[in-house]
This record gives sequence, C-alpha cells and structure tokens, in this order.
Amino acid sequence: MKEMEKPNQETKKRSPRELVKEAMRRANKREKQERTSIVKREKEIFKRMKEIMSEIKLLEQKRRENKMPESEYHTLEEIKAMSVEDLQEWNKRMEIRNKEFPAWSSKDNAILSEQRKLNNEFDELHSEFFILQDKEKWLLLSIVLRSQPNLMRYI
Repeated sequence: MKEMEKPNQETKKRSPRELVKEAMRRANKREKQERTSIVKREKEIFKRMKEIMSEIKLLEQKRRENKMPESEYHTLEEIKAMSVEDLQEWNKRMEIRNKEFPAWSSKDNAILSEQRKLNNEFDELHSEFFILQDKEKWLLLSIVLRSQPNLMRYI
C-alpha cells in the first residue's frame, strides 16, 4: 500500500498494464464486473470496426470494377462531317450506352449508399469506443482513489 501513497521512481517505472492490474486487485465485485463489461464491449467494437474496414475495401473494389459505359462525344462539326454510315453506327453505340447507363448508375449508387451506411456505423462505434475508454479510466481512477484516499493530494 505504501508504494501507491507517494509517486516514486518504482511507481513511475511500472507499466500501465501493471497499474491497471493493481487497481483491479483493489476493486470490489461491482467494479470488476463493470470493467469486464466495458472491456468486452471495447473488444466487440474493435472487432466490428475491423470488419467494417474490410467491407468498405470490398465495396471500393466493387466500385472500381463497375466501369461506366464508354462514351463517345463529338463536336457538332465532327457530327456534320460524318458519313451516313458512321453517323448511324455512332448513333447505335450511343443508344447501347444510354441503355447501359441506368444499370451502371443504379449499381454505383447502391455501392455508395452501402459505403455511407458503413462509414456512419464506423463513426458511431468510434465515438462509443472513446466514451468507453474514458469510462474505464474514470472507473480505474475511482477504484484507486477509494482504496488510497491520500492520493487525492497528488491530483
């Protein structure tokens, strides 16, 4: 107990993990359960965040593979200079492109929508993760201060 009373060289050399273990040895049952639930939720959040990042990468790949239909643009002078056969062929290519474009656009919008949902979920989880970290820090601090009230003078 004396080693926690005054900050000394030995205390400063201890790793955060060791300090957390010591605080948890002093915790009551409710505090231990609360920290266990916090750590469990942090792990769940971290796992889901990794899954989201993987899903976003897959969606980015799908979007790269979803090529926009080729377009061919000509100036008015170029169109006027085309032969009838060239103009008819160009017209057919443009009709095909115009038929393909809505399908491409729909697929692209669906991918973007899914990416947006995943990004929003990631942001929410990220915020919750930081809130849980703060909650855990305050819990550990309260355990230490409850078990060693004389430490208040060092805060």
